[in-house]
Amino acid sequence: MDRDYKVILAASGLNTVVTAMLYASLQFRALEISGSLFYVGLVGSLPYLGLFVMAYVWGLVSDYLGKRKNIVIVSGVIGSVLFFLYPFLTSIEGLIILRLIQVCLMGSVILLIAVVTEKFPAEKGKVIGDLNVPLAAGWVIGAALAAFLYKTPYLSPEVSEWVFFIICAVVGLAASAVLIPLKEPKKDNGTTFGSLKDMLVFKNRRGVGILCMATLLLLTGNYIIYSVFATYLQTPTFDLQEWQIGLIIAGSGLFGMFIFRFAGRLVDRKGRKAVLLPTMAMYAISWTIYAATANIVIITILWILPYWSFFTTSSTAMVSDLTDDRERGRGVGILNAAINFGNFAGSLIGGFLAERYGYSVAYCIAAVFVLMGFIVAFGTKETKTEKLPVEKAPVK
Repeated sequence: MDRDYKVILAASGLNTVVTAMLYASLQFRALEISGSLFYVGLVGSLPYLGLFVMAYVWGLVSDYLGKRKNIVIVSGVIGSVLFFLYPFLTSIEGLIILRLIQVCLMGSVILLIAVVTEKFPAEKGKVIGDLNVPLAAGWVIGAALAAFLYKTPYLSPEVSEWVFFIICAVVGLAASAVLIPLKEPKKDNGTTFGSLKDMLVFKNRRGVGILCMATLLLLTGNYIIYSVFATYLQTPTFDLQEWQIGLIIAGSGLFGMFIFRFAGRLVDRKGRKAVLLPTMAMYAISWTIYAATANIVIITILWILPYWSFFTTSSTAMVSDLTDDRERGRGVGILNAAINFGNFAGSLIGGFLAERYGYSVAYCIAAVFVLMGFIVAFGTKETKTEKLPVEKAPVK
């Protein structure tokens, strides 16, 4: 396997270990500090509002400089060092602000998608699928670590907290360090850094816009669920312990680890839109079922089904098709900006609805948002073309 390919895969996996470790644990921490589901939603939402802006900014800056690797390394190191501050936080405001800064910095990792699709332009679905295999594995490892380390009975609460965040910092630093050997040929500098109007211009602006709107609606609905899912499982209806919740969350990554490569090849073979639409339909059906039942077996099965494998590969391959080399960083950035604004809006709405009206109402609203995204996605056009005679992605 190509060494640069291995480096990108390793960095992707390590970054996701950290994300998975924090997913449920920060929800628990926010609820403990504030006692409010609304603040649980804020901890999940406000950082994504920052990343909504920064995802596009990172893409814009990388296109202008013609380089992506150094941006990911430097911002990743700074963001990882911030983990050493978490044990000192005693207020919900401090937790939200620190997480906001950290997510904005470490969000530059999305630029790795632009690097790998530029290296293998004829097999975008395949390489995006391969890139997400270690991502799924990292999710399993991170969620399992969180299940074991968060409030572990083997350590005092203070020591457990320090160990947890030190591991987050070390893994985050390792994700940046493994990128150092990556050889990234310098590309031509972009020319759109000075004008806001030009920054938002793409050769296929309509296609990018429709995809981003569909993505925004989908992720808003999804994050209404995701933002309160861990606390939902702690309610008297289920009364699960933190380690049990961590294992359920890890299950999604476990299945995704085996599906991502298939999803990538399916996107290349059948087409981007042909995979995107059924995936969004399945999300709408799943969240409707969530609203209608409190059966833990059904909820767990639907949670671990890796729909996200198919959404990630199809949407990223589509936006990569719709952009050329000089605007691909911005293209990937604006898609991730839509994702992150959806994460922000969904988390904020989810926390508010769960606090005010209950989980079932929140889940019904989530299904409505996803259904609207599904309808908008019909406006996209298939972007899959015949393969070009270019370098093939290495076989794993």
